Amino acid sequence: MTDSQGPVWQVFEKPGHGHPVRAAGSVHAADAETALQNAWAVYGRRPTAVALWVVPRSLVLTTSTQDPAANDTLSHSDGRGQGEGSAVLSGSKHNGSTQTYCVFRRSGTKINYEEEPSIVAASAEQAMAGAVAQLNGEECHAIWVFPAAAIVSSESPTAECSFAPLPHKWFRDHKSFPTGALLREIEKEASESGHA
Repeated sequence: MTDSQGPVWQVFEKPGHGHPVRAAGSVHAADAETALQNAWAVYGRRPTAVALWVVPRSLVLTTSTQDPAANDTLSHSDGRGQGEGSAVLSGSKHNGSTQTYCVFRRSGTKINYEEEPSIVAASAEQAMAGAVAQLNGEECHAIWVFPAAAIVSSESPTAECSFAPLPHKWFRDHKSFPTGALLREIEKEASESGHA
């Protein structure tokens, strides 16, 4: 689904090394690179973010387990129902081969969607069925699945994150910069040396 701001991209935040990835929010952008830049501008300022992922919302398949009538309803996050113009990643052919799907779920009192073990499946619908099956009766309010190949990540496997959070942020108000006093000092030095 697009609008005047461009397609919607779902943003996921990696809060630290060894911690599960969690959903952070969404941004509008025309392409993946711009989506990642917008995500850093909005969500990367959090001191916990060491990496961000962006995924086209149209590739995120969702289901809600809270509403008994919706238990058998799958929909894409952009409002399409199951089977309505299923999105296929560009460059990949959907010929029955399997791919890895990321799984995120919201459960208990948590507001955020948190990463669960990924699932290998032939389609998003099969991945969703596998995600529901791996719950083993645990409480869950909603589940998202999307192809791992759709992730655009700020994380480099060979280098430190270029957007790593600073350990300290220094803030100063306008009174911390004695501009007037510095100008008077410069004028005094200039007049003493005869350059006035």
